[in-house]
Amino acid sequence: MDSKNSLFFIVVPLGFEDVAQAELREQLKKLSHQTDSIKQSKGGLEVELPLEIGLALNHLLRIPTRILLRLEKFRCRDFPKLYKKTQTYPWAPFLLGKMPKLHVTAKKSRMIHTGRIEESITKGLQDYFKGYPPSKALQALGDSTLAPPDLYVDFYDDNCQWSLNISGEPLYIRSMKGQRYVMEAPIRENLAAALMAILLPQYKHPGQPVLIDPMGGSGVFLSEAWAMGSKLDRPFAYQFFKKNLAVQIPDQGNRADFSRYLYRDLDSKALEAARHNLAPLIEQNLLDLAVEDLFQTGQKSTVENTVLIVNPPYGVRLSMGPIGLFQLFMALIEKYSPKLMGLIIPKDWAGGSDWSKVCKLAKQKSYRLALTRSFSNGGLDVVFVIWERAGVIINDSNE
Repeated sequence: MDSKNSLFFIVVPLGFEDVAQAELREQLKKLSHQTDSIKQSKGGLEVELPLEIGLALNHLLRIPTRILLRLEKFRCRDFPKLYKKTQTYPWAPFLLGKMPKLHVTAKKSRMIHTGRIEESITKGLQDYFKGYPPSKALQALGDSTLAPPDLYVDFYDDNCQWSLNISGEPLYIRSMKGQRYVMEAPIRENLAAALMAILLPQYKHPGQPVLIDPMGGSGVFLSEAWAMGSKLDRPFAYQFFKKNLAVQIPDQGNRADFSRYLYRDLDSKALEAARHNLAPLIEQNLLDLAVEDLFQTGQKSTVENTVLIVNPPYGVRLSMGPIGLFQLFMALIEKYSPKLMGLIIPKDWAGGSDWSKVCKLAKQKSYRLALTRSFSNGGLDVVFVIWERAGVIINDSNE
């Protein structure tokens, strides 16, 4: 590794590593930085970057769960060596004399007792702080009102890896607690961002479409679509030791991928939550928001050039009767006739009795399967299925 660079591990949702890497490369360009060091693995991306560039990514990446700063990796098979390594490592620039919260794992290693590992590291840190108290200059660089970043200690195959969680709370928490209203069984913001990143390139028509969520819940999809391109300004753990970054973090504002946003839900409480969460869209007169039951017979929507995305309340997820895939698909195309449609469905639906009927109906209505993406949503195996109107080039499906 270049001595001027630090090593970062960006934790991402399983199944979205490629999408997260594309986002990472795009944001590095905005920071005027390019790298060939990105290594993609299951559940994450490893990358060498200047320290401040890596810290700045917390404000820009919307798909990852958290960012870890790799500190040291060393072979260790006994507790005296672990204590000695801890007691002599230069912690001061990162911990400023404060004890971090420890997260210890141990697998396939001689040192398997996580309690004793934690005791050895705690003792080593305490003795280091006594011998090397942080200078006033170092303390002035950080924000003492924040807690120090958590320290992850991972033993695997007799190798110990130290990492700092420089994000703090998971990155899918977009704002401080209490600033967002949440309904039952929502989709996490970073998953919504990843699905939007997959869906949007499939729209190959001129002009800006209208984005529709007919089962909008707390408005996560619309919120994430609107927020693409804007930076996050919530507190991050790295600010404990580096409250001001020399690198300028670009904020290009909210991307204008959609001309308007249409929210519907049959639950009036959900609508009120969405009204709060989508206030910026309301302020700019970009949101059409109403209570509506998709399955009630009503007037066909007159909105044209539409992209639809929906996370339906399938029965295994909520205490509601199951909604058959065929009925759902038919209701969506009869009501909205979208040019592009992304649905999250249970994985077993994609091979169930309704699937062949949906495919037949889709062909009759000039819809073609464009892309699929399997992932886990709240512990359930699901598939994101994208259908598009005929007449558009089809992408290869990605399981």
